[in-house]
Amino acid sequence: MKFMILVKSNPDLEARLAAMSDSQMKEQMAAMGVFNEELKKAGVMKDCDGLRPSREGKRVRFDGNTRTVVDGPFTGDLVAGYWLWELPSVEAAVAWVKRCPNPMPVPSEIEIRPIGWPRTGAVSARPDAMRCRVSEDVRSMEGLGACFSKRAGEQNPAVMRPVRGLRALTGTKTRPTHDRARSLILNRTRG
Repeated sequence: MKFMILVKSNPDLEARLAAMSDSQMKEQMAAMGVFNEELKKAGVMKDCDGLRPSREGKRVRFDGNTRTVVDGPFTGDLVAGYWLWELPSVEAAVAWVKRCPNPMPVPSEIEIRPIGWPRTGAVSARPDAMRCRVSEDVRSMEGLGACFSKRAGEQNPAVMRPVRGLRALTGTKTRPTHDRARSLILNRTRG
C-alpha cells in the first residue's frame, strides 16, 4: 500500500520555525536526514519534501463555476511537509512514524493517510472521472475495460469479456508498461 505521511502544522508552528536559529534548524534537519536514510535503505520512502510557509502559498476556492484565489498566510491546520511511503500495512506505517524524530521544536503531530480508493480486482473503485490504474498483477481485463469504456453510464460489452491478461493482448512474455496497457485497452474499446 502507498501512504502519504503529513507533517502537520499551524500558524503558530510556522512562526516558531521561522524564529529557530540556524544551528537549531541544522540539528533538527540532521536528525531527520538520518531517519530519511533509514527509510531509503529499507525501500519504504518513494518521495519526501518540506513545504514552504503558507504565507508563500495560494488557495483556490470553488463555488459552482466561480473560482477565487486566496493568498497566504492561512489559518487553521496546515501541512509542513510530506513523505510518500510504500508499505504492506497501515500498522507498518505507524511503526515507522513512531521512529521519526519530532519534526517540530514543540509537541507536534504526523498524519498517516492511505493513498487511493478501495480497490476491487484490477480496478480502483473510485468514480469513472478519476484516473484508473493497472494493478501490479492483472489477471483479468474485465474491470479495466469497464473503467476505460464507460461513456455516459454505458458499458462496452466487447470490453467486458475477460481476457487472459495483458500478455495475451500483446503476444509477448513480458508485462507491458502502464501506458502500453492503457493504449491496448483504449484500442480494444474503439474496435
